[in-house]
Amino acid sequence: YSSLNCGTGSQDAPDNIRQNRARAAAALGLAPDRLVGLKQVHGSGVITLTDEGQLKQALHSPPAADGLVSIMASVGLAILTADCAPVLMRDGLSGIIGACHAGWRGAVSGVVQETVKKMEELGAVRGAIHLAIGPTIAQDSYQIGAEMIAMLQADHPDAGRFIAPNPDGSGQFDLPGYLAALAGEMGLASIQNLGADTYQDEAHYFSHRRATHRQEPDSGRLISIIGRA
Repeated sequence: YSSLNCGTGSQDAPDNIRQNRARAAAALGLAPDRLVGLKQVHGSGVITLTDEGQLKQALHSPPAADGLVSIMASVGLAILTADCAPVLMRDGLSGIIGACHAGWRGAVSGVVQETVKKMEELGAVRGAIHLAIGPTIAQDSYQIGAEMIAMLQADHPDAGRFIAPNPDGSGQFDLPGYLAALAGEMGLASIQNLGADTYQDEAHYFSHRRATHRQEPDSGRLISIIGRA
């Protein structure tokens, strides 16, 4: 926890987490009470924020979901990760923003597609949405088992090209590549992948898998934020 841990679900001191989240909000010119997050559950639920009442409720009791969309000004949508992918989106025409938490379960359940759908319901145009994939675990670091490989291939017939097989039947999964391919199928304006590996780059990123392999009791959480002026 010696760095900018923003994870409310971690075992860090709550005051430290509040201070770190306030620092992250301030870096974008936001007040702490304008930074809204979720109780992330590795699903496809997406919450829409359109007024101050909804914002206040979400701040008081973060909803169990994995995506947020908003048309509100001076609001930051926050996603916490420690290997899963934070996916941030903005409609370049309307300024409507979206953010989602996408691990492999979220990818399979369609959280990216659902976030785009909710943005469109607010008035976003799919062909004007720019999408960015933040720091996440890279293929060389992400070994998955045969059961997970079968689930991915059942979800998407082309998923195999994102899995490098190992001799023991496991595979190395390219999560950001898979997410970028799903986004590409939706006809978005642009797709960017940061290309950072949370597992390998210990100097800059927290990693749940790295902490698990070291038998550490917990890990910090990264925060990725998109805001609207």
